[in-house]
Amino acid sequence: MKKIIFLMFLMFLSQFTLSALAGNGDVLYEKAVEAEKNGSYTEACRLYDEARKEFAETGETTKVDTCRASVDRINKICMDYGYAEDKVKEMLSEKFKNTPEEVRNFWIKERIDNIIIDGTKYYSTHFLENLNYRYKDIKIDDPNDYEKNKKSFAKLKNIIYPTPESNYSRQLWQPYRNPVTFLGTHTLDIPKDKLPGTGLLKLWFPLPVLTGAQRDVKIISITPEEYVKIPPQIDSDLGLAFMEIPLEKVKGDLKCKIQFLFTRYEQNFIIDPDNAGEYDRESPLYKQYTSSRGNTIITPEIKEKALEIAGGEKNPCKAAKKIYYYIVNNIKYSLMPHLSLDATGIAESIYIHNHGYGDCGTQAAYFSALCRSIGIPARTTGGYQMILGTESPHFWSEFYLPNYGWIPADTSVAQIAEEMSKTMPEITDNDIKACKDYFFASQDPYRFVIQKDIDITLTPPASDPIFLKMAIQFPAMECKTAENITAMEITLLNYYKLEIKPLN
Repeated sequence: MKKIIFLMFLMFLSQFTLSALAGNGDVLYEKAVEAEKNGSYTEACRLYDEARKEFAETGETTKVDTCRASVDRINKICMDYGYAEDKVKEMLSEKFKNTPEEVRNFWIKERIDNIIIDGTKYYSTHFLENLNYRYKDIKIDDPNDYEKNKKSFAKLKNIIYPTPESNYSRQLWQPYRNPVTFLGTHTLDIPKDKLPGTGLLKLWFPLPVLTGAQRDVKIISITPEEYVKIPPQIDSDLGLAFMEIPLEKVKGDLKCKIQFLFTRYEQNFIIDPDNAGEYDRESPLYKQYTSSRGNTIITPEIKEKALEIAGGEKNPCKAAKKIYYYIVNNIKYSLMPHLSLDATGIAESIYIHNHGYGDCGTQAAYFSALCRSIGIPARTTGGYQMILGTESPHFWSEFYLPNYGWIPADTSVAQIAEEMSKTMPEITDNDIKACKDYFFASQDPYRFVIQKDIDITLTPPASDPIFLKMAIQFPAMECKTAENITAMEITLLNYYKLEIKPLN
């Protein structure tokens, strides 16, 4: 008996010694991890923050960064699910005054995305828009919708129906036409008191990249130029201007400005499917753009779906077209919880396959995954669209045919006319069909292309998590002296502006 008691004492002493060796920071960190697993996010953030302070005192900078990144991960999840049930009920009551309360409660129970945070249900920040997008029996009555859509559809018609006076007919030898030159301006103006007093602030500003349809890229000016650390990149897969700013040297407000020009062409490809060409399956291009990675994950279920959609079609152009129309006609447009998907490591292609809805980025990633799964190189291209007059972050797809190059396919813009028809009865079935038909193998010139695919690593790489890994549509930042990464990112976005103006 004494021997057993002695052995138990040794075990306790061993555990106590290990705990002491590990340090209080490690103990706090493990508790934080467990709290996060249980959905106790407030407690987890508190513990991560305490662990961070302990690690800072002992000079364990890697562990400090891990704690900061963990809090950022939780903050991003909470940003996507920001409404408690009382707030949801209040907003539904305000927007749907004439809808019975029991119907609104049914929506809350069955139709609004939610997760459990700290033991309580929290609902999607985009729930109002998504109710409108996903369900035909739900419509937010906005008196401004009709006039707004009328103006937007007039712009869209000029794209999908060439004006008679243009005398334009699509030609095999002329896939690029109708160039539009744009002036872009990044402006960042952050008050001094919103920045840490010390440390190095790294900024990656998105720039236009050179593509077949986007040319004549010119960087006009970057100020303050002394912060630029590498030449601006415009001829790679991701357009970037990189700055390093020693915050101790910033005497007043931080003011950065970048101006650039680029010319974007409309694309109109006339494709003979029988002349698509043969893939070199050993080429770097083929291997890269038929692989499963990042947010373009190919599961057995996604491949099975692609084979079902293709229906035995072996021609890559015809199969890609079937995939395009499947998404356009069957995948409902819906705003996505991109931040929480990124934070939890759920691929966009898997999420949309499992849920049956998605926004432009998610639809484009799904198109790419479906194409790749059956051997068609595809990518998710992103930046901004200005189709309806103002710049808006956007993604679309491109698939590759050896004899034609990269062919555009924009599933979400193809759905616009049908969505507008909910408030504009004058939009005809022919208009809806023309919109869907145009955005396969054709694309308007009102685009600003920043990245040729999603999930492209920054140059130089960031060691902190960036705001949204899949998309560089706003400046990315890193600042080790910012205790709360998310708060610093939001500060940057609050004082940032992008303006894109057509010059012709």
